Amino acid sequence: GEAGANIIKKNLDSGRELDAMVPGEKMRGIFGFCDIRNFTDCTECLQERVMVFVNRIADYVHFGVKVNYGAPNKNIGDAFLLAWKLPLDLHVKTHHADHALASFIKIVNETSSCPDLKALTDDPAIQARIPGYATRMGFGLHIGWAIEGAIGSILKIDASYLSPHVNMAARLEAATKQYGVTILMTDTFVDALSPGVRNLCRRIDKVTVKGSIEPMELYTYDVNVRQVDLTLANIRQEIPAEKFFQENPPRTSEAHRKQFAIGVQAYLDGNWAMARDQFETCLKLADFDNPSKTLLAVMEEQSFSPP
Repeated sequence: GEAGANIIKKNLDSGRELDAMVPGEKMRGIFGFCDIRNFTDCTECLQERVMVFVNRIADYVHFGVKVNYGAPNKNIGDAFLLAWKLPLDLHVKTHHADHALASFIKIVNETSSCPDLKALTDDPAIQARIPGYATRMGFGLHIGWAIEGAIGSILKIDASYLSPHVNMAARLEAATKQYGVTILMTDTFVDALSPGVRNLCRRIDKVTVKGSIEPMELYTYDVNVRQVDLTLANIRQEIPAEKFFQENPPRTSEAHRKQFAIGVQAYLDGNWAMARDQFETCLKLADFDNPSKTLLAVMEEQSFSPP
């Protein structure tokens, strides 16, 4: 990825052999983390064919990020670390944030449309273990600083990023399972989005993560999965963000998102009776609204009495 290219260039320019024992450089960027769901089950069922499975997904992940101005950085078996380096120009920051979110929606659509992936996940062993399973992924997006540099020794070296902000992207992806969503984003990332794209997202909670004292708002984008053209000319084509979001609006309506926003604010304010009414109304509008189900379950555990 971009981190590796920069490190190798600096080492070549210096006339020395590749050397990991040098300081890194601080940078600011958008960090994305995505993970293949039920990967252990897929590995046990597919055996040798799991390499075809993960590499087919990697193809969509890598090119989906690349055509949206980012760079794949690290493959970690069932997971991928992606990065968008940010200059000081605020316009570029918004441009890259819109495209980072677009890349993840693009990946969801393409992996869901791939006949090769469908053939693999239709394997009788997988279907016997997880009936109805299809390729599913979770995604986290965060923005912040990191140290870019070489990690390892002369025997094995990786060019990557180290930072609590990189770790945050991974934590967000893990939390997608808790909220029943595909994508989770922090408020700092959502603040970087253009106003039009920001209005398509919805705040679903406010939490204080381990190791931090500052509460953080969490957002999602309700991906409306659709079948797409998988010809190389299409999947490797750059699409302006404005056009992309016009073609890929969220699954929830504007009215639904407004109703949910009232419920979340009531939930955070401790007015759980009102929050309950709003979330139940949301589920009548759309029974797939997992964040409403999650927050209702949290309140029910407390007998709808806020702490």
